[in-house]
Amino acid sequence: MSVDYILEMIEELGRAMRAIIARKKDQPAKALEEIRVAFNGTRFGNKAFFDALSPEDLAVFLREKKVDYRAADYIIDILLEEAEINRDMELERLAMKLPKEGEEDDNAGFEPITESEEQRLLLEKIQVLIDYTSEVETSLKVFSLKRGQQRGRLKGFK
Repeated sequence: MSVDYILEMIEELGRAMRAIIARKKDQPAKALEEIRVAFNGTRFGNKAFFDALSPEDLAVFLREKKVDYRAADYIIDILLEEAEINRDMELERLAMKLPKEGEEDDNAGFEPITESEEQRLLLEKIQVLIDYTSEVETSLKVFSLKRGQQRGRLKGFK
């Protein structure tokens, strides 16, 4: 893959990241669409392909395709935003079901499940990407403070 293409892809992912952050609170559906579109310019080809990969298959794919660590770094940030949007939307949906003051709570005693199987898989894939990026950076003797920040954000979901 040419260096120019990689740099162009990284710039595009940066633009997508800014758009996602700008829309995630007021227009979460549009932010999720931006995430879907952002994957079209990556080695994954599209978000559906990425979503279909298991965490194990993702690890193999990253190594076989030699995904650029800088692109993987942006993908991690984008997926962390997706995980946050998913969590916020689920919490909002659950809040809509809570009884109003003075109403009886039909769900009393039940712990709401806020992490879907999709969200769990997304978080596992983010961990795979963080591990891959860290491994490549170590082999290239590149030091990044972002891995710690990303790991911290990921821990916040668990």
